[in-house]
Amino acid sequence: MKNHQTNLYIIAVLLFGLTACQQPAQESPAAPADYCASAGVATAAEISECSSTTSYTGSSYITGTAGFFKRDVDIATTGSNITEMTLGSPISSALPIKYAEVRVLNSGGTVVQCGRTDATGALKALDGTSNLTIPDSPGNYEVQVMARTNHNVSVPGGKTSFKLYTAVKNVCSNDVHKVTATVNSPGSAGGVSATLTAYAKESQSAAIAGGAFNIYNDLVVTYDYLAQNTALSNLTCLNSKLHIFWTAGFNPAQFIDPYSDPSTLGNISFYLRGYNELYINGGKLGNVTSADTDHFDDSVVIHEIGHHLESVCGKMDSPGGTHYGQFRIDPRLAWSEGWGNFFGAHILRNNMTSINPDLDTTLTLYDGWKYYLDTSGYNDGAVTDGEEVIRFNLSKPGNNPEFLGSSGGFPFYYDKVDSVSHPGEGHFREVSVSRSLFKSTNDCASCTGLSYFDKMWAAFENDASKSGMGKTIYPFRSSIRFYERLGAVSVSSTLPAAISTMLNTDEAQQLPGNSAYVTSGTTTWVPYGTKLVSSVSACSLAIQPRNEDFNVTYFEPDQRYSNHFFYYDRNALPSVTDITLTVNKVSGTSTDIDLILYNDGYSFPAENCTDTSCSKNTSSSEFVRADRSTGVGASYTKRISGLNTLSFALPYMLNIRAYTTDVTINSNTQYTYTLTDQNGGYLCPSPTF
Repeated sequence: MKNHQTNLYIIAVLLFGLTACQQPAQESPAAPADYCASAGVATAAEISECSSTTSYTGSSYITGTAGFFKRDVDIATTGSNITEMTLGSPISSALPIKYAEVRVLNSGGTVVQCGRTDATGALKALDGTSNLTIPDSPGNYEVQVMARTNHNVSVPGGKTSFKLYTAVKNVCSNDVHKVTATVNSPGSAGGVSATLTAYAKESQSAAIAGGAFNIYNDLVVTYDYLAQNTALSNLTCLNSKLHIFWTAGFNPAQFIDPYSDPSTLGNISFYLRGYNELYINGGKLGNVTSADTDHFDDSVVIHEIGHHLESVCGKMDSPGGTHYGQFRIDPRLAWSEGWGNFFGAHILRNNMTSINPDLDTTLTLYDGWKYYLDTSGYNDGAVTDGEEVIRFNLSKPGNNPEFLGSSGGFPFYYDKVDSVSHPGEGHFREVSVSRSLFKSTNDCASCTGLSYFDKMWAAFENDASKSGMGKTIYPFRSSIRFYERLGAVSVSSTLPAAISTMLNTDEAQQLPGNSAYVTSGTTTWVPYGTKLVSSVSACSLAIQPRNEDFNVTYFEPDQRYSNHFFYYDRNALPSVTDITLTVNKVSGTSTDIDLILYNDGYSFPAENCTDTSCSKNTSSSEFVRADRSTGVGASYTKRISGLNTLSFALPYMLNIRAYTTDVTINSNTQYTYTLTDQNGGYLCPSPTF
């Protein structure tokens, strides 16, 4: 997540199934092969895996270790407070390259043996324990340790085994990153030793091989953590190969916007949904000293891994689009990005000794790691270009997060919420979602102290035999659905009191049925994605349209106040052919309120605006059915028809949408409304979410 804008933290997710945490993009991603061809860069298939053992009647062997360096994080403090984090000099000792593919080539370039590294980085045969043998012929042999593995992750007893299958490759060329060493074998029955080191400094490694292996290590640590901390959940969803693309000095934004001058593009990392491809930012136009890079920003790398988990083990509903750390946004997007932010911080906090032991020692005075951090450049001797781009503390209370400064007279915070004045708004704010997830399952100041990740995974996963929200029966996923599912999988089928209290008073993420959503018997907000059902009597519902202002919604329609969203399931309402919306003004500004039906996976469509004026968007590919006619007077109706022709197999979203673009709306504006079918029967939110 990154971008500067005058004390304003703005992050964006790329469109068309591409998730990132950097800056806005207007184009759909170009196919990497097409980009590479247009750039005149040769492409080739990834080199075959070295996966067979060769036996020799007379043999020698190679011992040794493989390790990598990464840049440490320098911490600036004032008293007991951390004021800045930037990348600095490399860590003091190399970290082991675990479970990686090993190839041994003779002087003629022929592969003579395949092996792997073990958990300590030691060179071993493919079984992970025996010596790595070579022919007893004297001569030079090149040992290659690849940033690639097809490894069976160690799991507890009773848990189904799963694989870590990945390769970290150069963009375009598909060359797998590697570190090499040459040994001279005398050809005797004895052994020779090799030490292979991937360095973090350009002066030691022009390709910054340590960056590739740091990305690789983040994935290894993440999968090992999941194996041990998801109870008996089946993680074979991770078995498919994850392709990771990174090149030092290359900005993957060039895939997103290949027609612009690369020097004008903001740096990004992203996960390409549906392709099992992860792209990590390596810099810009060869610059790695002062440009924004992510190969040593572990929370960014693991954030993107979190999107991969969401895609293959949960269900990714994020529509893409611009997202922020200060404004209310689409709750599906807030959930997806909030999950990624949380996951990056959580894995770091609970695995720091395997990711950066030097930093782990430094943080003993500061309650450990509890941050999302993104940096640019580094400070290393003569180079003093390190900057902190984004850092927020996930243990902070939502009603008192970090103050970022003021712009245009407005104060800015990382998604500050108000659980009394704006109940439920935390579900529409990604950093609030990040904080609530982090505080729900970590032991730190202002956290619940619960070791609850296994339950969180159970609420997240898409196993059809389990209860997680990834199941197809739970469309339109958001933090509202997640915490409802977390309660269902928790002891006694209810959330622990510490989590409930935190949600209700700290992060404005009250759950369905909370009294905060009812005023004088009228429900003023229906939690996003509540199912619509038939009712024998009318339900008292009200919508409270609000301004599209810079301070709250960044001039976008307020999806917390100006919109209500109902899950429309034809199976629950099989005989409904028409839905009629009847609205009645209670107070405030006369407002036009519409009735719109979307498909699953919809992107909330903007209105039609020019430099001088705006008007309703009455025709959009996102609309399955819509009545956006002009509502006149204090009471009027809107209707959508032909619902009997819709599929029973698909979920739909019914949107009660106030037209607020380019309109000034008083803060006391409220309309009551009813929904009825073609026979006048009432349609109401389900009493159970």
